[in-house]
Amino acid sequence: MAKTRFKDIRKCVIATMAKNEAGGDDPWWPVRGSVERFNAKRRALLRTVPVRVLDEMMTAWCPRATKEGGPPAISWVPRKPEPPGTEFKTAADPATGVMLALEIQEGKPATDTMRARMGCTLIPSTSCVARLVSLIPPAPVSYRRIIVGDAWFSNVATAVEVARQKPIDRNANVTQDSMSVPLDTQDMLNAAPRWNDHFVGVLQNGHARYPKDFMNAALKGKASGTQIVLTATVDGVDLVAVGWKQNRLISSSS
Repeated sequence: MAKTRFKDIRKCVIATMAKNEAGGDDPWWPVRGSVERFNAKRRALLRTVPVRVLDEMMTAWCPRATKEGGPPAISWVPRKPEPPGTEFKTAADPATGVMLALEIQEGKPATDTMRARMGCTLIPSTSCVARLVSLIPPAPVSYRRIIVGDAWFSNVATAVEVARQKPIDRNANVTQDSMSVPLDTQDMLNAAPRWNDHFVGVLQNGHARYPKDFMNAALKGKASGTQIVLTATVDGVDLVAVGWKQNRLISSSS
């Protein structure tokens, strides 16, 4: 096959997965189907792995006719090679590099509407983590995976929510449409918690209920490389906070 023909096929293949029936109500209908099928296929074929990494990726947007080009939402992430575009939050297996789950970042208005419809009471970053964890292949109740996230995902609420995730029955009938339903619905929040997954992350801005001031005071004037370890139980979940002194305080939570 000629390379030009392959490029032409690649341009058109996404149209085969578009959710045309949702075109009037869903501005993301051209790509929604492909993302849902990707997640459903990964969930159906892949086994659970001990470590999952949460991150983000960008699909670069290159408008031609207008300044913004007409997508439902544009994200601007300066540290990316091509900052403007469509952002996806992702879950991946760090051992193999296999992508396990994708979530389109649809913009604040759409996200707020979805959260209100689902009765979600979690903060946005924690809600996103809960949805990603619900999309990756489930683990047995006795199996505890490690979910690793960067500073955007990390806070005390996320660590607690991941530990309280209710494992999904591996034998349940999971359909394509159900893949887009997050775990942080009111039914899930009211369900009896089961301790399953373990979250590890680096904290930068999400310091609510985190002992940042205490760590700063304890490490003030200490030599570079000094560390402090604190433990606590929050909402029935055992947490560990680690702070270490470099040029500034660096904190992690687990």
